[in-house]
Amino acid sequence: MKLKKIPLYILLAITTFLFVCAIILGYFLSEFYVKRPPKNAELIFFKVEEGEGVGTISKKLQENGIIDNVFVFKSYVWLFGLESIFQPGDYTLKKGQKISSLANEMTIIRIKEKTFTIIEGWNLRDLAEYLISKGLIKNEDELYYLTGRPAVDYRSAKVDFKGGWRYDFLADKPSYVSMEGYIYPDTYRILADGTIDDLLKKALDNFGKKLTPEIREEIKKQGKTIFEVLTTASIVEREVNTYEDRRTVADIISRRIKYGMPLQMDSTVNYVTASGRSRSTYEDLAINSPWNTYKYKGLPLGPINNPSVLSIKAVLYPVSNDYLYFLTDKEGRVYYAKTGAEHQANRKYLD
Repeated sequence: MKLKKIPLYILLAITTFLFVCAIILGYFLSEFYVKRPPKNAELIFFKVEEGEGVGTISKKLQENGIIDNVFVFKSYVWLFGLESIFQPGDYTLKKGQKISSLANEMTIIRIKEKTFTIIEGWNLRDLAEYLISKGLIKNEDELYYLTGRPAVDYRSAKVDFKGGWRYDFLADKPSYVSMEGYIYPDTYRILADGTIDDLLKKALDNFGKKLTPEIREEIKKQGKTIFEVLTTASIVEREVNTYEDRRTVADIISRRIKYGMPLQMDSTVNYVTASGRSRSTYEDLAINSPWNTYKYKGLPLGPINNPSVLSIKAVLYPVSNDYLYFLTDKEGRVYYAKTGAEHQANRKYLD
């Protein structure tokens, strides 16, 4: 049986159809997976509202110039069954972005988190106030239950405020002071339904990472303890601002202790009074507290805030100098002196 020859016009029609299909398929695939935004592509802040469907979203994308063709975007969404899982929220998108990345970014189910930022030099009071304002805790006792209260000497109460945390860097921490100093200042994210325990764990984990093997080895080499270094670091963190000034003040602190001189740091007295005064009053100086370094020689009973790693390094790598006194003016400038007379003369800069 002889097969009939297919007419040329039918072959041309089939070829044309297949060619057009290939072009359309290529266009769709290019829009889906290949397209890239130009190097100077404009960033567009795009918001998906609660309850918006693919029709509304695709139209808004086109109106913002993020996509060129609504039908192509809808086709991708329908093809992969994404139409019912768009997530409401704010997105930063680019003009000319491929559709697969656009759709996937807006349909990924995001775990809701809360962000908390602990500032360098904050003490536990500052932290409690901040966490109350953020709604993580209802009152300061929820924090202090886990950390101990700031500026409290627990020696007579025989209370251990390691908070149940099992970290090697707490091994030399006395049990009679709070966890002040160990809550490392940084930005942390926890789940939206997370607790104060979760935040503290992240901060303590971070402290352990900041305390690198090199830092730990240097502390051991100098015959010091982590707690001692942390206590000194908290003072230099509060007293002066720059890394170089902190290194200089760290050396002054070390030599004043060596010479049997009281440190006379207003920052340690302020830790007790919580007055916010940069200069202690006569009433402040009379307070009977192991953090009153005008009344008692040596380091205070424990840290006065949660210092940065730069302050820790400043204590480990101080700048050798001949000064025994310093003061800081309102602009943060530091004035050093070798003698008491020079120090009194420098007080004119406080006016």
